[in-house]
Amino acid sequence: MTGKIRIVHYLNQFFGGIGREEKANIPPREYEGTRGPGNVLQKMLGEEAEIIATVICGDSYFGANMETATDEIIDLIKKHDPDIVVAGPAFRAGRYGTACATIAAEVPKRLEIPALTAMNEENPGVDLHRHDAYIIKTGRSASYMDEALSDMKELLFELMKKADIPSDERKHRSSKLFNPKKEVKTRQRKNVFAAQRGARRAVNMLVQKMQGRSFETELPMPTFEKFTPMPPIDDLTKATIALVTSGGIVPKGNPDKLKASSASQILEYDIAGVDDLTGEQWQTAHGGYDPTFANKDPDRVLPVDVLRELEKKGTIGKLHDKYYVTVGNGTPVKRAKGFARKVAKKLKAANVDGIIVTSCCGTCQRCGATLSKVMEKEMNVPVVQVASTPPIPKTVGSNRIVPGVAIPHPLGNPDLPFEKEKVLRGRIVEEALNALQTEVETQTIFKKIS
Repeated sequence: MTGKIRIVHYLNQFFGGIGREEKANIPPREYEGTRGPGNVLQKMLGEEAEIIATVICGDSYFGANMETATDEIIDLIKKHDPDIVVAGPAFRAGRYGTACATIAAEVPKRLEIPALTAMNEENPGVDLHRHDAYIIKTGRSASYMDEALSDMKELLFELMKKADIPSDERKHRSSKLFNPKKEVKTRQRKNVFAAQRGARRAVNMLVQKMQGRSFETELPMPTFEKFTPMPPIDDLTKATIALVTSGGIVPKGNPDKLKASSASQILEYDIAGVDDLTGEQWQTAHGGYDPTFANKDPDRVLPVDVLRELEKKGTIGKLHDKYYVTVGNGTPVKRAKGFARKVAKKLKAANVDGIIVTSCCGTCQRCGATLSKVMEKEMNVPVVQVASTPPIPKTVGSNRIVPGVAIPHPLGNPDLPFEKEKVLRGRIVEEALNALQTEVETQTIFKKIS
């Protein structure tokens, strides 16, 4: 192509320089030129390309309004008539990564131009769009910013200027960008020449498989571990229901020092006789969402108040005396599986009949989904996850999912008067209990309560 490559850059509120969690609910907006890491990327691009505009959206706004936010962002991008779109890098930030991966996947479909993003392999955005977006692998944090931007620059030029790159240079560049150390593999198609026609290769693979020999498929499938849904609860009035959360709700002062990110433990706390979680006695230790709403009313994350009322009414047999809590923010999947097995063993011994799991931010929802599916498998009881971005837990493997209100307050709405908010929370919990009583054969997203 001739002339400068026109680029639109997508960022969240933090990297866009607007604010931190207090600005996470801002809707999409546009700015001329570069912002934040775009300034560094522009220097790397030199005279060959120009970031003509930056589109910014708050992480929580995107998470709570995925379809609407995607439409709004792409409409803003379209106005600038770019040649390519760059999103991020998002590193390990789950909400941001979900947005970046979604934009990188949707732009080529809707605008027929390439797009790319970058994030850590632990980011849930990878699981959502590893097969339909260019996603470069990065380090865990912004300390890897320069390396990530350099890799994004190279992939950008590769996508825009393939035809102009000498074959030897193209081979070197592709090798650098597409090996596992540099990029999470995608399923982007490309033409290759093979010594044998497809029919013969397919038959050879079949013969090798039938003979018990090793073979390499030409169409690798994703390896998401999912389990068969457990049967529903027969009689809720006799059932013991347990609460588990990856949203970080702990006693005031965080006495056991639960980490705000990459938690190394899942904790058990006694709620026998507790009718309500108040901000005077409870708080969140979570570092992945704005804690203001949860600290004011922790029931917005862990709905003890309405479950206690349902217990007194006889709707459920009993609310289990213990609840289990970790922080899902950045917690590795392998570690979350270990947490789940530990909790499952205790809840099984306590004869718990069903579990409600609550989650908040993007990686927190992934952690919650891991807890959900592993506990369900280990205990043979139904588990339902309340999460504000249902595609994340569905991708990871939750079998029963109830949409939450918003990432910082999945079971509440601070804009409502107290009594109306509690009614809303009660309806969400009732939908979660309905999910536990419903026979499902496949992963199911239940009704969103608003």
